[in-house]
Amino acid sequence: MGAVALAVGAVVGAFAPTPPGLLGGAIVMAAVALRIAGLRWWVSAALVVGVLTSMTADAAWRATEDPPQGPIEGVVRLVGDPTPMDGGGWRVEVRHEGRRLDAEFGGAHLEVGDLLAGTTIQVTAGSVRPARRWQRFRHVAGTIEVDHLGATGPAGRIYRAANGLRRLLWKGSAPLGEREASLLAGLVLGDDRAQSASTADDFRAAGLGHLLAVSGQNVAFVLAAAAPGLGRLRYRWRLPLTLLLLGFFAIVTRFEPSVLRATVMAGGRALAAARGRQA
Repeated sequence: MGAVALAVGAVVGAFAPTPPGLLGGAIVMAAVALRIAGLRWWVSAALVVGVLTSMTADAAWRATEDPPQGPIEGVVRLVGDPTPMDGGGWRVEVRHEGRRLDAEFGGAHLEVGDLLAGTTIQVTAGSVRPARRWQRFRHVAGTIEVDHLGATGPAGRIYRAANGLRRLLWKGSAPLGEREASLLAGLVLGDDRAQSASTADDFRAAGLGHLLAVSGQNVAFVLAAAAPGLGRLRYRWRLPLTLLLLGFFAIVTRFEPSVLRATVMAGGRALAAARGRQA
């Protein structure tokens, strides 16, 4: 029943022409009425969550219909880590004035490769291309070609801590050699930027391509490593620290979909354990 309510809410939120505020209020009132009528609370909650989630996704999709007008000059914040482009240069997703954009840096901007998510950059881009459909699925509104790169600024505290952990791992894996270090970064962090095409092809041919990216098992490893320390704490401290650890690991791995799924499941399991229920 909850799954049906969630699906109904998602459809209503995506296609209803009613203004979001009015529709959201109506859905909340309907959920309260259903609860008063005797419907289980989690069914009403699933309906509300489905509508609000779908409305948010629909609003993000509509925001990509009109690309920003060029030229663009100002400060952008890196959403992800720069990845090398064929033929030289770097490509990275950035945020500018509330919009997500794909930024392309030419081969002359070699310093971009050393930057990580959360860093701010002063850029000037004369060319702005509208987003393709596959970009819009990522809520990206367009692509900019950066002509001039200015000063860079530090990331926020949480991203600085996550980036510091990533750099520490890279530094520690340096004696392994370039190929082995790139494999370790992929296995632990999901960072496959330094992996060669031949290495990826070899793993896929062997049916082991999934090992090159971070997955839900990494979440299990993190919780297993932290279990001795978390197990010594009271539940009032164990639950929030477990959730904080899961959230921090999601930031370190750049919110990989497989990690997000495992994080949500592990968080639900920790919440159930804190309430004294089996999960």
